[in-house]
Amino acid sequence: MTDITLEHYSAYESLKLRRHPNGVLELIMGSKDGKPGKLSTADDRMHRELADIWRDIDTDPDTRVVVIRGEGKGFYSVIAAATVGGVILCFTPTTAIEELFWSAVINGVVAVPIMAVLMRLASRRDVMGEHVISQRVRWLGWLATLCMALPVIGLALTWKS
Repeated sequence: MTDITLEHYSAYESLKLRRHPNGVLELIMGSKDGKPGKLSTADDRMHRELADIWRDIDTDPDTRVVVIRGEGKGFYSVIAAATVGGVILCFTPTTAIEELFWSAVINGVVAVPIMAVLMRLASRRDVMGEHVISQRVRWLGWLATLCMALPVIGLALTWKS
């Protein structure tokens, strides 16, 4: 396994690349400088670089497959916290069906603001650059957000203590 020193990969600041045998390229999301104590975050730079790097990978004759992974102390902390939460649920008096029901309710409620923020971000040229969504996709996205919001509003209006 060797670090790539190819010139056309040097512009990527939030991605590290390692070449493995048989045409495998490992793409590691995280800071190239590896500052101690710095948590990896998927910021606007990383999103832009993840969108752009595929053009360079496509022109790399030594790459047959790309393996993507995250790096950093906090990269998988959400997954770890969810796993711990799942284990704790095993010791509660609720049934698996009740837990599935409430997880679906929570997901539905949480999805609405997330979708609204994503729609706003995806519509902004200063955030998305050339990858800004089209007017048609914008309308469909807001329609989907509305379709998710209506049941949440209905739930709030009919909730009984």
